Amino acid sequence: MAAALLIGGVLVAGVGLLEASPAAAASTTWYAYPSGTSNSTTSCPETSTTASECSLTQALSDAAAGDTVALATSGGTTSTYYVGNFTVSTSDTSAASPLTIAPASGATDPILDGDGDGFTG
Repeated sequence: MAAALLIGGVLVAGVGLLEASPAAAASTTWYAYPSGTSNSTTSCPETSTTASECSLTQALSDAAAGDTVALATSGGTTSTYYVGNFTVSTSDTSAASPLTIAPASGATDPILDGDGDGFTG
């Protein structure tokens, strides 16, 4: 997979981070959008309906061990950045059942801006 993530101004790329494990393939995928506002605790679907789009914070909150949080929006302008201070507190994760954060199919180079300063590096 030819993709990378920018986290707090640091470009992160690696097979272990970006590739879903076999355990994650059969689990739930939670789609996150930079401007998502849905507070659903039952689904974060891949959607073009703005009211149904979950934020990255909501998707991370809903996800369980073995799930995937898919970043649905490609990087580009600052309006497409995932901006915030994100917390991953998923319990019961392990090497066999990780929480995977990866670009959704068709999304390229999503940018996580943990500082919230619109990094343009």
